[in-house]
Amino acid sequence: MDEDIEVNIKEELPVEYFETDVELFLFEFNEYMKKWVEEKYEAWILKSNE
Repeated sequence: MDEDIEVNIKEELPVEYFETDVELFLFEFNEYMKKWVEEKYEAWILKSNE
């Protein structure tokens, strides 16, 4: 039987709270995605103001 796993990364939680390789990977991935979304949003705003 497969078990579901829920992952929740709290905003602004310091990296020190993440200990395992998987936790660190998820933390880094979350940071990357937040930055990527912000860059896309800024590009969209700049383009819409032209």
